[in-house]
Amino acid sequence: MNSQKEIELKELSSQLSKPDGKNGVDVAFAMNETNKEMVRYSIEELNASDKNLILEIGHGNALHLTDIMDDAGELHYTGLEISETMQEEAVRINKKYVEARQAEFLVYDGELLPFEDNAFDKIMTVNTIYFWSNPISFAKEIYRVLKPGGVLVITFATKEFMVNLPLADDRFELYNEEIFRSLIDETSLRIMEIIKRQDRVDSQLIELANRDYLISKLTK
Repeated sequence: MNSQKEIELKELSSQLSKPDGKNGVDVAFAMNETNKEMVRYSIEELNASDKNLILEIGHGNALHLTDIMDDAGELHYTGLEISETMQEEAVRINKKYVEARQAEFLVYDGELLPFEDNAFDKIMTVNTIYFWSNPISFAKEIYRVLKPGGVLVITFATKEFMVNLPLADDRFELYNEEIFRSLIDETSLRIMEIIKRQDRVDSQLIELANRDYLISKLTK
């Protein structure tokens, strides 16, 4: 691989983990197309009900927020990002929900969730698990802010797919079902179901390929 290509892949990998600036905005729009199906099915499995308090970790530009808000009445959505660029983009794109106080977008440090215990009915996160710096600790943080009986949806592409992507460098911690179950076993979260799905992706980020991914539903 030539040095220029290596530089481009490192930049893309960095933008996927924490989008920043104009390039980050562009990558986020590409990610929307690449991950559209993963996000859609994750929202379906979240199964929001009227008056639910919903948290999404790593929302990107949150172009999909309408799909969540249309699922039930009087929802309140909180988005959490490590990227200030994505927080600002999400506020801009979802201005109507922010102004109506139906949604808020916050920046955090990627480790501690800035909420009280038992704060949310439903929590979802798509394609972020690869970047958790301390996975066990972070999963326990999610458990802490999830209400008893609440639903957590964690969606990610499998290790077997990701390992073949040149952009998946050492910033990525890769998971398959066995590794994921071992992680969850270290917490008090309970796995309700793990759904295996496959989509076909062809975008600026990933060349034409069948992608295997898992939608995991957990509860407290």
